[in-house]
Amino acid sequence: MSPVIESEAMYVNKYVREFYPKATVLGKTRVGAYPEGSAAYSVVLGYPDKIILLPGIVIIVEAKIKPTSAAVGQLEFYGQQFLKTPGFEVYGGFKIELQLVTPIDDPAVREYAESKGMKYIIYKPREVNYLLEKRFGG
Repeated sequence: MSPVIESEAMYVNKYVREFYPKATVLGKTRVGAYPEGSAAYSVVLGYPDKIILLPGIVIIVEAKIKPTSAAVGQLEFYGQQFLKTPGFEVYGGFKIELQLVTPIDDPAVREYAESKGMKYIIYKPREVNYLLEKRFGG
């Protein structure tokens, strides 16, 4: 039996390993600024699934097993907040690319994401079938 993907975290990790094996990848990285000494703000700021750093480009990835319009808004927020994040100002001259990665093609969500300038990437390795069956049946 081949390995299975049991969570969105495993799914996005496989995607990044497959397509960006030599890139610098940040995970669980908060984006956005908050007042100094106000740790309570950290719970409302965003944590994109992955931030991929390449020469001249920053890719912010949000992976969803089931794509939604809310995920598009979430990703848009991450893109807006990225350069406001302390330490990330150095990427000011870089292109910022937003990617919504999913195994499901939802035409309405795809159109919405693309209208916001995002890449809607359908990534469906066979190992994700277990998770799809678990969440949505057959």
